[in-house]
Amino acid sequence: SRYATDFEGTYEPTGNLKNDAKFVSAIEALAKKRGISTSELYKVIQGESGFNTRASNKSGAAGLFQFMPDSAKELGVSSSTILGMSAAEQVGLYDRYLERWNYSSKNRLGIMQAAPAYANREADAVVYGKGSAAWKQNPGWRELGNGDITVRSINSYYARQG
Repeated sequence: SRYATDFEGTYEPTGNLKNDAKFVSAIEALAKKRGISTSELYKVIQGESGFNTRASNKSGAAGLFQFMPDSAKELGVSSSTILGMSAAEQVGLYDRYLERWNYSSKNRLGIMQAAPAYANREADAVVYGKGSAAWKQNPGWRELGNGDITVRSINSYYARQG
């Protein structure tokens, strides 16, 4: 297959979070509940925030999972509230986020970072068409390098990143 489908690699928390029993327990419970590996959750956190609970960016994204302000508002919190949460509380909020989008383990967890509305779409669904702004900003997500960005190509990107 030209596309990775299974998540590859083993990832562990770094910094203060590797010794945070409440955080590790929350991750283990979320992984079990959602049918995904703890490594996949840790990889998303590593890529989004580098395990920094107070990470934020110029777009207003906040926390371990880099919740965008609109997503935070939908979940009944603000970006500043997220930055004040413990790591375990942020994992709980991420579970609510996954629930909000009806996430199942049908697709890689990375789709929730890239395009949550496509969480349960079929592999050939086009997420960003060739030439769009998002297509230009995310060359790694492109289908076979230059095609449309699809659920399959995003899944593959997040499955193989290491």
